[in-house]
Amino acid sequence: MICERCGRLLNRATGQCVVCADHGGTAPPPVATREAASGADDAQSPEPSSSPPGPPSAPPVVPRPDQPISVSAAVAILDLSDRPDKVARSVSAPTPLEAEPPLPTPRVPGAPIGVIRAARVGGRRKVDVVAYDGNLVLAKRGAPSNVTSSQLAGQDASSRILTAEAVEEAIVREDAISGQARMRLRNGDTIVVRWPGWKNRSHSAENLLAHAFPGKVDQGSPEIAKRTVRVMVGLGVGILLAVVAFLGLSALLQGDPPPPPPPTPPTTLPAAEQAARTALQQACPSWQQFAGSVATGERPVPTAMRPVVDGIRPWFVAAADAGADPLYAAARDEVGYLQEYARRPVDDVARESISRVAFAIRTVSSACARANPGSPS
Repeated sequence: MICERCGRLLNRATGQCVVCADHGGTAPPPVATREAASGADDAQSPEPSSSPPGPPSAPPVVPRPDQPISVSAAVAILDLSDRPDKVARSVSAPTPLEAEPPLPTPRVPGAPIGVIRAARVGGRRKVDVVAYDGNLVLAKRGAPSNVTSSQLAGQDASSRILTAEAVEEAIVREDAISGQARMRLRNGDTIVVRWPGWKNRSHSAENLLAHAFPGKVDQGSPEIAKRTVRVMVGLGVGILLAVVAFLGLSALLQGDPPPPPPPTPPTTLPAAEQAARTALQQACPSWQQFAGSVATGERPVPTAMRPVVDGIRPWFVAAADAGADPLYAAARDEVGYLQEYARRPVDDVARESISRVAFAIRTVSSACARANPGSPS
């Protein structure tokens, strides 16, 4: 849609002409169109001449009238012109700036340089060691750090001021665990101050004493070597005492030994039994060796059995004559049967019952087992 007053396009959303609204109701200059421009060109063109026709010349450039800019367009142009140029993003991450350390707070004249907390003088008295320029104050625990040396010493009668003139030499030994300062005075006294290292890590005790006693402070060997030796010696002594105490306590608590077992009652054998056993101890070893070689259910070889039964016959006769047990007499008779069996002809040996021969062998073995209880039957 085109505005009837100025010939410009209307706003599609509102249906009004923005240019006419900007001019406050007065008609703005119309928009130059192509028809108007062609009419002006025809009016200004000269009449044709009688000269011969030449090459066609380029058409003259006609300047167009300036078109007014609307307020909204001008605001958009000014808004774009006022925007800053976009900064190109860097590929690498920006390097963070290191924070500068804070400047040290100036110390007030007469204020202490530092304080060594939780110290002990002579191993008993608990103090705070406050260092000043030219002197040192041994004050009670919890000493303030914003008063002068004279004010601090006046707060408590037990406080003591050590000036640089009164101290002849100061030897400082410190490490991460503890520290020690041995101060030798001109009057011959010696003051030893010890402090824990974990409570005084913020400052060096040697620097504090160097301000209090300029030119009189020396650094000694660390205490950690001596402390290690003392700890090892103490640990060894403690282990030795623990072992001795354990042994002594074990000896005291140890009960009485168990009573010895009662003596075995003497076994008195009858004389007849003792005589029978003594006789068979000579005969049974050879018999037991022979009887072990005979398999169950088989006949013994007569030629191998004859020398054995002939050798044991006298001993079994002596055991039977002792009259200790009827078993010995039965064994004597069976040994006689085996002697007779070993001398039979081959046909008679084959006809003899195997059970009868086995019974004789068992009877003789039982008598040997009776005479030797510990031997295998």
